[in-house]
Amino acid sequence: MKKNSMMKAITLFLVIVLSLSGCSKDDSTSESGVSEASDGSTFQEMTLNLGHSGSTDHHYQISALKFAEIVYEKTGGAVTVNIFLSSQLGSGPDQLEAVKVGTQDLVITPDAFLANHDPIFNVLGMPFLFTTFEEVKKIPETEFAARLEERAKEDNFVILGWLSNGFRLMTTNVPIEKPDDLAGLKFRIGSNKLISEILTTLGTNPTPVSMSETYTALQTGTVDGQENPTTNILNNKLYEVQDYLAMTRHVYTTEPMVMNKDKFDQCSPELQQILLDAAKEVAMADIAMVEADESKELKELEGAGMTVTYPDTALFKTLLDPLYEKYAEEYGEEWIELIELIRSEL
Repeated sequence: MKKNSMMKAITLFLVIVLSLSGCSKDDSTSESGVSEASDGSTFQEMTLNLGHSGSTDHHYQISALKFAEIVYEKTGGAVTVNIFLSSQLGSGPDQLEAVKVGTQDLVITPDAFLANHDPIFNVLGMPFLFTTFEEVKKIPETEFAARLEERAKEDNFVILGWLSNGFRLMTTNVPIEKPDDLAGLKFRIGSNKLISEILTTLGTNPTPVSMSETYTALQTGTVDGQENPTTNILNNKLYEVQDYLAMTRHVYTTEPMVMNKDKFDQCSPELQQILLDAAKEVAMADIAMVEADESKELKELEGAGMTVTYPDTALFKTLLDPLYEKYAEEYGEEWIELIELIRSEL
């Protein structure tokens, strides 16, 4: 009896391991083996796991579901994308690390976490580099995006598409009209070194707090303010503990869909193209969704009692411009070339 129980346990373990595999034939083939798409192409059956931090109604989840739907349809049902939302697979940095080593297939992650692996990705988070959604929509077809995609491969990442996390805004319990209004305020930060430097330059005292603890930290006065796009402010109900929202739009955050390169390389050329095309399609829709949501969510936040201010961002930009020189000195000629390329292509 014990032997039978042990064998059942081992069998269950193997089934779970196989179901969590990526693209290789040996790792992810189901018992039925192959499925045929509508155009006659055949694909090995497999399951891919995609994680992100958004909730059920977050645009990450909407985009992830659409990506899974496209891939499933284009492969004739051969490739299933399992989605793990709300950080079920771990924190953002942990999920990206899992994708790098191959224990997770896909993640939707901020560019700042990619910068933890390669500092050149900090170029995307420089203050006021992107100023409109029309500029942002150009990213996928740019030379600078192509260069960054090549750099990502050095860390065993394939960037399938460039989704959006929107423009970052500031919330506080005092009105922010100019940089001096930020002096001395304790501002919540995550693990982003660049955001910390931006906030320090603006006169705040950056204080590390996880996003899940930000509400309580604001409520208790551990921190005085924070900065995030409207979706995060609304979804985390920060309007309950913050009175003012300043439309600084000081940083735009890209949210690439990243795949383990080894798994991607094991996929057929036809499947690789399907993954790339699907990610590109959902990325463009995601950016449009974030753009539309910003204005809608601002009205919701005002309706919830927040006062929205519109500071003169030129004053903020003047203070932050020296960061470009600082980072150029730190990262050298390649950094300078990328900044110039981004500005020329927008």
